[in-house]
Order: sequence, then structure tokens, then C-alpha cells
Amino acid sequence: MNYKIGFIGAGKMATAIINGIIDANICENKNIFVSDIDNTALKKMEKDLNITPLQSNNDIVKMADIIFLAVKPFVVKNVLSNIQNDFKENQLIVSIAAGISTKIIENFTGNNPVIRVMPNTPAFVKEGMSAICRGKHATEEQADLICKIFSNLGKAIKEKEENIDIITAVSGSGPAYFYYFINEIAKAGEKLGLTKETAITLSAQTALGSAKMVLETGLPIEQLIKNVTTPGGCTEVGNNVLVEFKTNEIIAKVIKDTMEKAKALGN
Repeated sequence: MNYKIGFIGAGKMATAIINGIIDANICENKNIFVSDIDNTALKKMEKDLNITPLQSNNDIVKMADIIFLAVKPFVVKNVLSNIQNDFKENQLIVSIAAGISTKIIENFTGNNPVIRVMPNTPAFVKEGMSAICRGKHATEEQADLICKIFSNLGKAIKEKEENIDIITAVSGSGPAYFYYFINEIAKAGEKLGLTKETAITLSAQTALGSAKMVLETGLPIEQLIKNVTTPGGCTEVGNNVLVEFKTNEIIAKVIKDTMEKAKALGN
């Protein structure tokens, strides 16, 4: 495919997405353009990925068929206000900024198609989870193309934008919460006598295997828990502690508060 794809922002997520584009044969390396205020990041990306650095965001808009907004949410409006007069008809804008709706972006881009993506950091190891929603002017074919890119970074689904803030809480921020549990389980094992390296390996691999059991067996999670839990056995004791300390309520509040913060970013 002869697309020219531009990235505004040269951070880690942009790097992961570019790797996905290259792997999916969406376009040649020479047709991927990147701009960033951090020249060091640009030079590293040019060296590592053999892409083309450009001096300004306006240059990206002038060159690209597809433009990725890979910047922090709080600078999106400022970035768009500086480039809005450079957009050409039918250029596709793809945003990965949490909390920024397609409607907000469309206020700057007019009738240009806009697609919003909520990826997560496991995309760096090709185990990401990305949710894709399209704005008012984007087509299903354009959504399919972006889905193809992000499918090369793990799993990708198309979803209604009204659910994107919930998705931000569950999968966008979710890795941090899983890291917390992996770390705390490992630290508990270390306190009881394991080496730190052994404890982290045991905890992380157990998390990975458990996730694969959920995704690949198709069994209800309640059944998977039951399969591990012998009545009167070790696992049952641990399950009872989780219930006693109302862990479910804590997790529900974590997700709810994260979702509300995502909504607030859009305001």
C-alpha cells in the first residue's frame, strides 16, 4: 500500500505503532514521517526504524495521507490549532490521546475523517489491547485499516466511542494495576523466603498463563477459579481473604475513578 503516514509525537507508543505499520506492510519505511520537539527522540527513531524526521507538525500534515496524533491529551488542542489550516481533503486523523473525543478533534479538522484509538503499553511486546472507534466522517474501511495496524501489536477491537472512557480504565490504564498485583504477590513471596528474581518470575508467568487460560479456553472465569480451588484447600483460604477484605469493591472503585478521570480529560 502506498500510504504516506505521519506521526506528530515520537514517544514510545508512536514507536510501537510504527513497528506495527512496518510489520503489516501498510507502507514503506521511507513513507513514514515523524515530528517532535525532542530532537534526540527523533534521531533515535530515524536510526532505529529508518523513517523520515520532519522539522514541524505542519510539514507532517503537508506530507501524509494518515496523521497520527501521538501526543499527550493536554496538548492536543494546541497542536490542532496550529495545523488546522494545513489539512487536506480526506486526510485521515488518528488520535491515541486519552479522553479526547473525535468531536473535539473534528472541531479543528472539519470534514476530515477521525479515528480514535485507546491502545496500551503491552503493545511494545506485541501483546497490546487496542480499542478503535470512528468519528462522524470516518468509514468502516478506514476503521478496518487502523484495526489491521493495531492487530499487529496484539489484539484490536472496534467499539462505540461512548464506551471508550470505560475501556481507558479497563485496558488503557489496566496494565499498571496488573503490574501492581504481580509486584505485590512477588514481594509477599520474597518476604517468605524466595529470591526477588524467582518471586517475580513465578508471579509474572502465573499472570501470563492465567490470562491465556481466560482467552484461549473460553471457559467462564468463575469456572477457572473453581478449577484451581479445592474445597478446604490452600486456594480456598486465599479466596476467603480476598472476599473478607472486599477486594472486589476496591477494584470497582479503581476502575470507576479512572474512567471518571478519562472523562474529565475530555472537558
